[in-house]
Amino acid sequence: MRSIFLTLFILLLPSLSKAEILNVLSHVNSITSNGVYFNASAQSKIEKGNSEGFDFGGNTSLSYRINTNVFYLSAAGNVNTAPGTSPDKSSIEHLRYRRIFSNYIFLDSFAQHEYDQRERISLRGLLGTGPVVLFKFSPNISLSLGSAVMGEILKISNDSTAQDSGKITKIIRNSSFIMFNSKINEDIKFSLTSFIQPVVNDLSNYRTFMKAVFNFKMTKSFSLELKSNFKYDNTPAESVKVYDFNTIFGIKLSLDYIEAKKGGVTSSKSVLAKNNYTQEKYDR
Repeated sequence: MRSIFLTLFILLLPSLSKAEILNVLSHVNSITSNGVYFNASAQSKIEKGNSEGFDFGGNTSLSYRINTNVFYLSAAGNVNTAPGTSPDKSSIEHLRYRRIFSNYIFLDSFAQHEYDQRERISLRGLLGTGPVVLFKFSPNISLSLGSAVMGEILKISNDSTAQDSGKITKIIRNSSFIMFNSKINEDIKFSLTSFIQPVVNDLSNYRTFMKAVFNFKMTKSFSLELKSNFKYDNTPAESVKVYDFNTIFGIKLSLDYIEAKKGGVTSSKSVLAKNNYTQEKYDR
């Protein structure tokens, strides 16, 4: 069964499109049992800012939990088809390891790669680590807080008309977030996440992200999602706008393969996920 999930992940990976990674944390927080977890989604977007027009994308993720260790790998991408321009592509890959100390305290380490033609990002690499604390106010309401130290390397794409053509920057950022999750009823979930990422030695240089997500369960394995994202970067590449806003409509498939012990013997069962979460663009 594990080989089936691995095969699906490998087959879907080359066809993926854009990158938004805020809901990585929602998905990782939902992994409470040992097993393998697979998610795939397709989505369309109506965008304003650096990404005007209509685009289409998708993402996939594969997670594995064994006792107090969670391993998470995701890949996503996007193709923008704005009128009068050639298609722009973007992609993102995210790798995360979580060490679980209790039901409410974790330590996350992560690495991320990003490419975005529209924002003139030839390469953005991130490497970071930091604690995450989960507060459960009720079975249906939770709040997560986290802060990480994050190294970043950024290479601006070549452009003979721009002064920052090919510029390479290496900096250290703090990445802090707050995430609210609510289960409105058995079929509807809502989450709101906000990030701020200042440069450690220059707090006036920062990025901030906000995301709101409604998830509507259609069946045990499929859900529809409506998402709005806002991003602000006060030091973007030359000719790139300081903000991005998009609204996303998507459909998602979730499959879980959970291992359970019966009488001291490990057995396995394939389960259609009861909770659907997506992952998207932004840096962690």
